[in-house]
This record gives sequence, C-alpha cells and structure tokens, in this order.
Amino acid sequence: SMATKAGCKRERDGPLRWGIVGSGLICKDFVGALKNIPETEAQVVAVGARSLSSAQKFAGDLGVPKAYEGYAALIADEHVDVVYIGTVAHTHVEIAEQVIA
Repeated sequence: SMATKAGCKRERDGPLRWGIVGSGLICKDFVGALKNIPETEAQVVAVGARSLSSAQKFAGDLGVPKAYEGYAALIADEHVDVVYIGTVAHTHVEIAEQVIA
C-alpha cells in the first residue's frame, strides 16, 4: 500500500521523495524497484521500522539516508512526500490514516 501525505501538493520541482514503513523483504524489493527509476524522478529518503536497529540496518544495506524507530517520525518528516506501507496487511489502514491525517 502507499499513501500520499496530507498537504503534499507537489509544488516543488525535483524527485518524489519516498518514506518506507517497514523493513522486511517486501520493502527491500520495493526499494530495489525504485532504484531502477532515475534519481531525478524518485528517491528513498527515509525508513521507519518497529525497532531502530532494524531501520538502521535496512538504511545501511540499501543506502537510505534516514532511519526512524517507529513510524510517527517518518510520517512527520517534511522531506517525505509519499509513504510506502510494507508492514503486515492488517496494519495498512491505521498507518495510511496517520499518513493522510
């Protein structure tokens, strides 16, 4: 799932800046797919995971500049335009509601 952050009107030039919620295999695959898109169009700028160590490992392995413990700080990051939700399915609605709030 993905959700565009509330207030994101894309009034600036530059790439779409992605935040990744989760640090599992599906998130790694998604980031790998985004890396096939030119950086002028899309960049992964942050990851949030249940534990900071998981987020930091994910970030280090995949070259993501920011790692957050939990999801609230990632959602609040003004440098994130859109969020990919790669957690277990039953959490998607709750997280998406937080993103669009």
